[in-house]
Amino acid sequence: MRYPASEKLEIIRLVEQSTLEVRPTLEKLGIPRATFYRWYDRYQRGGPEVLEDRSPRPDRIWNRIPDDVRFQIVDLTLAVPELSPREAASSFTDQTTAPNHLWQTDFTYLKVIGWGWFYLSTMLDDYSRYIIAWKLCTTMKAEDVTDTLNLALQGQGLPRYRQSQAAPAVRQWVELHLR
Repeated sequence: MRYPASEKLEIIRLVEQSTLEVRPTLEKLGIPRATFYRWYDRYQRGGPEVLEDRSPRPDRIWNRIPDDVRFQIVDLTLAVPELSPREAASSFTDQTTAPNHLWQTDFTYLKVIGWGWFYLSTMLDDYSRYIIAWKLCTTMKAEDVTDTLNLALQGQGLPRYRQSQAAPAVRQWVELHLR
């Protein structure tokens, strides 16, 4: 159920002023704890204005393929129409002619009984098919990906990622994936 910002603020104030602990108060209100803490965190960082529901549609798609690469992929699939989508993707990445031309990243979820969830952030070089950097994280935040990217850059002897000095391809990757 979606609540308007005014009701979210009222619920936050009710919980803050309640003589009961947070959990029983939320149970009586029928609000899941995770939902409440998400609202409360946003409220503490930005005030009541940030409690408004955000648009379910992002302003930009995080994994959009850049136009020049998209055109190359379309040309490949038109030239060899018998390839399945997976085969076309493999064929395209196989055209990477040297290490450090094309990297990909991924998060893998790991549940450790008694400890909780962990996330393995990896950076893979498409040419060599080797994982060139990895980091075990307790969150899936943008900083975790940036840290993994910096580990990969350091491991490959490339300069650390800095927004102002990043190569255009790296800057574009980070902008697409971390915002």
